[in-house]
Order: sequence, then structure tokens, then C-alpha cells
Amino acid sequence: ETMPGKILGLDIAGDAVTAVQVKSGLKSYQVTACARVEIQEGEGTAAAIRNLLQQTDLKSDTYVVAVPGERVSFRNLQMPFKEPKKIRQTLPYELETLVPFAVEDLVVDFTVFGRDRETEILAVSASKSYVSELLTQLQDLGLDPDALDVRGVPMASWLFRQESTPSNGLLLDMGLKRNTMVLFLGRR
Repeated sequence: ETMPGKILGLDIAGDAVTAVQVKSGLKSYQVTACARVEIQEGEGTAAAIRNLLQQTDLKSDTYVVAVPGERVSFRNLQMPFKEPKKIRQTLPYELETLVPFAVEDLVVDFTVFGRDRETEILAVSASKSYVSELLTQLQDLGLDPDALDVRGVPMASWLFRQESTPSNGLLLDMGLKRNTMVLFLGRR
């Protein structure tokens, strides 16, 4: 199995872009670079990322990008089956009545967080035009993301894997202009 080498995490917030690069070791990761650039009024995300890349050498083998939470919609749903393929096929129809957009205009994904009689999922959707524009901007800057995530979700996932995390709680991700709240009950 090959090691991923250097991994770059790019966190895009409404007001800033933060990058953390880690190098994969045998049993752990070592931070090799980190930088943060505020998004200047009237400029935008691409300019901030370009500025970030000029400041620090962030060339990596793997790129993971977290998009701002205000750009996505979350829905808790229950599905009558367990197979990811079936969930993926029926999810757009389930969301159709729940979102104020045409489902064809959305990129949709999900994560399973519980299985009792029905499969409980957290569905996430974002505008195709936003995702497409972001990917184009990143690729123009030489970054081809291996994964897109949503701000706050990786931190919440990490928190749930810690033994000391209580079953119920509130995670607050405080920014300069926007805050994200993750409420969890029974680690869901």
C-alpha cells in the first residue's frame, strides 16, 4: 500500500481561506505548513487562494477542500434500505419536496449515521453551479481536489471518534463573520 505523502487541507470560509499541509508518517501525521489569508472585499475566494499559494509552497499529493456551510443544505432522512447504491439512486426524489431548488441543479451526497429499522442518513446538497465554479477556480490554480467536504463536518467527525466526547453536545465553530453550530444528540 502506498503512503499518501503530503496532504493539503484547504478550508474555505466566508471571510478567509486556511491551508494546512501534513506529511504522512508510519503512525501519525506531521504538519509541514499552514497559512491563512483573509478574503479581501471585492476580490473573492480564487484571489485569496492564489495569494495563499504564493506565500507558501503547498504542492501536495492529495487535496481535500472544505466548502462553507452556508453553501450547502443539510437534511436528516430515513431510508427503507441499507445499500448505498439504492440510497444514492432514490435520494434526489426524497429531497425534491424538501429543497426550494430543482434537484437537477444540485450535487447531492450523504452519510449514514444510524441503522435501526430504517437507515438514518444526513443528506447534503449544494448548487451544481457553485461546485462547478469552485472546481474550475481550483483547477485553474493547479489544485485538483480528491475530496470536497463541508466546513465543520470533519471536526465533528473527529470529535465523535474521541472517547471523552459526551453523547449529546454542541460544537461551535466561531469565525470572524459567520459561525457554525453542530448540535448532536446520541452522537448523531
